[in-house]
Amino acid sequence: MSRQLRIVFPGVVHHIGARGFEKSFIFNDAKEKQHLLDIIGNASKKYGFVVHAYAVMGNHYHILGEVSGARLPAVMHYINMRYGLYYNTRHNRKGHVFERRYKALVIQKGEHMKGQVQYIHMNPIRARIEEKLGEYKWTSHNQYIGKVKNGIADRTYVLSLFGDDTKTAIPEYEAYMANSKVLGVNRIEKGIYGKAILGDDSFIKKIKLAIDNKCLPDEINCRNELKQIYSPQEVIKA
Repeated sequence: MSRQLRIVFPGVVHHIGARGFEKSFIFNDAKEKQHLLDIIGNASKKYGFVVHAYAVMGNHYHILGEVSGARLPAVMHYINMRYGLYYNTRHNRKGHVFERRYKALVIQKGEHMKGQVQYIHMNPIRARIEEKLGEYKWTSHNQYIGKVKNGIADRTYVLSLFGDDTKTAIPEYEAYMANSKVLGVNRIEKGIYGKAILGDDSFIKKIKLAIDNKCLPDEINCRNELKQIYSPQEVIKA
């Protein structure tokens, strides 16, 4: 049986997440975290994969990324396969390194990306492994504020949402981050249709029309809602 289709489209941003098999810690030290970032950087060059933001935690990672065409599966195969081979070789083991398949939420490009960057960069504080934003070096936050000059993230587009130039954008970005309710109920799913799409009504409808008559993966737990292109109210009104 062929594998089911994930919601992957060209011209949109995806919030991608993958975690260790059975939630195991697969990024145990600086060497392993850096190796993953090196692989992601290579994927960026090889596939034209734009990394807007990232966070590498102990047992999972997040990437806010964008790639032209329907090439995301190739990008993710490259990243996870190469890291899996490295990890198994280093620890003299065999078997799965990542749990199931990666998740990729569809994000409308523009203002909706701000909340995704906030969520990703606040992961270490939410996990209580840092008290002050930026102490944990394995996210792209320090690139955003200019503390790190050379990294795999391209902050250009997201910072443009905060200001016309870096001089004004960085303080606005930092103020936005400071307003995050990191330990409250704000989670990535909030405001996302079917926990799979984040955007305005027209964007959501466009994506739903594009996936009509396609088989969606089991990890998307709102498949029936995603198939419902028009609401009952819209049908009645028409």
